Amino acid sequence: MELESYSGFLTDELIIKAILKGKIIITPFDKSKIKPEDIETWPAQLRPSSLILTLDNSYAIIDPRVRMLKAAQSIGDHLLWHNIDEEGLLLSPGECIHARTKERIGLDNDIMGLIDGIKQNAEKFITVHTTSAIWNPGDGGPKDPRGPYKMLLEMRNDGPKPVLFKAGDPICRLVFYKFPSPVKRPYFKIKYAVTKR
Repeated sequence: MELESYSGFLTDELIIKAILKGKIIITPFDKSKIKPEDIETWPAQLRPSSLILTLDNSYAIIDPRVRMLKAAQSIGDHLLWHNIDEEGLLLSPGECIHARTKERIGLDNDIMGLIDGIKQNAEKFITVHTTSAIWNPGDGGPKDPRGPYKMLLEMRNDGPKPVLFKAGDPICRLVFYKFPSPVKRPYFKIKYAVTKR
C-alpha cells in the first residue's frame, strides 16, 4: 500500500514507510538498517499499529510551595525536575508526576499522533497522558523550525501499590493517523504552542 494515497490509521508497515520518508521523525532511531519489505529489520518497539516510547532519565513534580495553579497558565515554571538514578523512580499510590519520553518526536503536517498507555502499565493502574492525547500534525515535524522534541507526559498511580520505573522502561505508545491532505495551520504556527523544550 502506498502511503501518499492513503488516509486513516497507520499499520506497522505504513509507520515504517512514514519513518523512512521523514514524515514521522523519531530519535534516537537508526533507520539505516530498516528494509520495509523485511520485517526482521523492523525495530522491536514497533507494534502492529503503534510505536512504543520509553521513559527518559528525569521526572518532575509540581513545586509543593505553589498554593494554587491557574487554569489558563502553563505549568512549566512550577515544575521541579529530578534525575532518575539507578534505583529508579517509585511512583506511590495517588502520586502524580510529569515525565518525558527518551525519544524525540516530530510529525509531518498530514499526520496526527494519539498518545495511549500500554498494557503492562495499565494492569498496574498507571495512567499516562489521559486528558491530552493528541500529538498535533506538524508538531516537531520537518517543517517545524523547533525540530523534534521529547513528549511531556502526565503520569499517575491509581493503583493500591507503589510501582517502580527505570529509565528506558516502556511508558506509552503512539498511534498514527494520516489525513488525506496536510493541515493548513500546523501546530507550530499556533501562538499558544510555546512550551519549553
